[in-house]
Amino acid sequence: MMGKQLVETLTDAAVMDASHISSAIELDGYYGVYETMTEYLNEYIDGFYKSSKDSLLHRYIRTHLVDGFLYEAVIENTPEEYVLCEHNEALFNLFGYTFTDVGDLPPEYPEYDEEYFDEWKEFAEKVNDFYCDNINEHWAEHVFYVLFTNKDFLFRFNTEVAKVVKELKKTDYPDMLKSDGVIKRRSFPVWLQKAVKMRDRNRCQLCGKDLSGTFNLSDENFDHMVPLEDGGTNDPCNIQLTCEHCNKSKGARSRDYKNIIIPFW
Repeated sequence: MMGKQLVETLTDAAVMDASHISSAIELDGYYGVYETMTEYLNEYIDGFYKSSKDSLLHRYIRTHLVDGFLYEAVIENTPEEYVLCEHNEALFNLFGYTFTDVGDLPPEYPEYDEEYFDEWKEFAEKVNDFYCDNINEHWAEHVFYVLFTNKDFLFRFNTEVAKVVKELKKTDYPDMLKSDGVIKRRSFPVWLQKAVKMRDRNRCQLCGKDLSGTFNLSDENFDHMVPLEDGGTNDPCNIQLTCEHCNKSKGARSRDYKNIIIPFW
């Protein structure tokens, strides 16, 4: 029963963290995509041009899961509740850890005095450091899985990324840019093509045509959701499956996309 409860808790936790990420991407300030990628441009710049398994979304998620895990105000005011909350405990258990791997929990105190707060605050900070060093990168994969299947989110995410790309100058990145604000086109690696086909269930994401080759000759194309001419990137999260007709019918700056739902039966 405990195992089943843990799985349910982790599923809920992944969806919850994905929801927090989704609500943050368009915010003004540090949590938003534009501010984050502008401030830490060197950590993202290669992902604009080259399709990497460590996608732009992976990097963004890792950055903000750390900030989400370390709620300074919560640690400052209720450090014991921060450490022992169900979400944090579930994450530690998922990867085979317990809070005792961080150190001995503070002793019980008869009253919430200054010593109590100091002990728990120090331990809470150690818990956060342990999370950053041992869990964050792996947990980001779970959250990525939830978000990568949400085409509406991916379109919003890539729209924000495009704002950063449009400010790049060819003189600064001659090997990467076709012109100011326009990334050069690259071929997509086989691993990415397979991933996109699996996510999009072998259907054109604009008209719904079956591209599996089972019932017809496949004319699959891999299309930029936000076009390169409009600030799009070659990042895996900006690629969708389309048929040849729909792909060629799109204008160079068209942002046509649909979040097509294919019923299971």
